[in-house]
Amino acid sequence: MNIMVSVVIAMKNREKYIEEAIMSVLNQTFQDFEIVVLDDASSDNSCKVVESIEDKRIKLIKFQKHQGIAKIRNFGNKIAEGKYISIFDSDDIMPDSRLEVQYKYMEENLDIGVCGGGLTLLNEPDFYYFRSGDSETINIEQMFHTMVFHGTAMIRKSVLIKYDLKYREELPYAEDWALWVDMINKVKMANIDSNLLHYRVHDEGITIQTRTDSKEMKNRQERMADIFRNALNNHGFKLEENEIKLFIFYNSELNEYGKIPKYTDYIAMQKLIEKMKKQTNQLGINESKFNKIAYEWIDHKAIQYGILKKK
Repeated sequence: MNIMVSVVIAMKNREKYIEEAIMSVLNQTFQDFEIVVLDDASSDNSCKVVESIEDKRIKLIKFQKHQGIAKIRNFGNKIAEGKYISIFDSDDIMPDSRLEVQYKYMEENLDIGVCGGGLTLLNEPDFYYFRSGDSETINIEQMFHTMVFHGTAMIRKSVLIKYDLKYREELPYAEDWALWVDMINKVKMANIDSNLLHYRVHDEGITIQTRTDSKEMKNRQERMADIFRNALNNHGFKLEENEIKLFIFYNSELNEYGKIPKYTDYIAMQKLIEKMKKQTNQLGINESKFNKIAYEWIDHKAIQYGILKKK
């Protein structure tokens, strides 16, 4: 029998959360799925917890040595039997209708390769975060920041196969954004205005851990620079090396390069956006959309840096 959805869960030392996560999948209104749990050499009782849940749709894959999250996600996507891959983290919770909502959307929109949506925070249930935009808008914005929340994503497996798309295994973080960037000009994306995830914020997350480790922070800086370069390249922009470095420096996370952009960098970014805008028509990018998105973003960063005051 064909499986419609593979829920792929990467896990490492999640005995506190994994049962609740899996039960939220088993309680879905849509039931045509398998659950692929990938354990990255956990040293706690995570695997025992998974094994205690009696449901034949659960497949537990144990790695005896640490592989890294991107590598095990690639393995999970490869062995997934579903028409669609639902990305889910081992410490989050699925709203009951998530799979039904996304499956229906993907079946009705055959041109869409990735569907994401909104999320709430488990410790702030009234908080709802959603990024809207059609596929073209999403593609443009992916140059500056990720536009599809990874934990909400449903991916059409056929597009991964067609374009040989994988998570970049050299990235222990931001591997999701890197994957979306690799899809630019290949795969259409969409975000639907629906709560698809209850997201758990805690101090065991990879991003938080890397920001407290100077060596990992430097590695993060280098990998993020690669993502920016790939985004510019995949769109086809022709820039000088000093312009690419400015783009990376200005748009990277606050303080990651040891200094904060100044007013002169903001003016230089405006000039760079003007140069890029002149290339948009040739690249098949909507000029007005690019102009609006780019200027709003560099102003947003300028406010973060204290260059501009918030209106």
